[in-house]
Amino acid sequence: MNPDHTSRPLGLTLLAITNFAIGGIFGIYALLGLISLGVTPTGDVVAPEFSEVLPLIIIGSTIGLLGIISGGGCIARKRLLGRRLATAYGVVGTVSWCLLLALKGRAFVAMDAVYISAFVANAVLVNTIYKASFVEP
Repeated sequence: MNPDHTSRPLGLTLLAITNFAIGGIFGIYALLGLISLGVTPTGDVVAPEFSEVLPLIIIGSTIGLLGIISGGGCIARKRLLGRRLATAYGVVGTVSWCLLLALKGRAFVAMDAVYISAFVANAVLVNTIYKASFVEP
């Protein structure tokens, strides 16, 4: 812990880097979803319907933006952009990823556990261990 508030804890920095990385990955997912709408499939490949891709684009871009902005807020140790947005990022990420698994009906794989763990850990850590580290309004 860091009671004097003069420097950012290493764990908070690592959490911010994780937010940037996962936010960037989801931003790329959203971009690939947009690109897939304009691609003409060849052979036996079926083109995705707009209604199938739109929720993934919306969720991917939302999680991507929340992750990147909350990562910047954690680096700057801001309460609103760091702590509160990181909490929203963790909750939205966990709920949307669980809904995606439930509605798509696909098998649970190791990457799902990584994403869900990162989202839950984000929401928990910024509200418990690193709560006092956010000093800027």
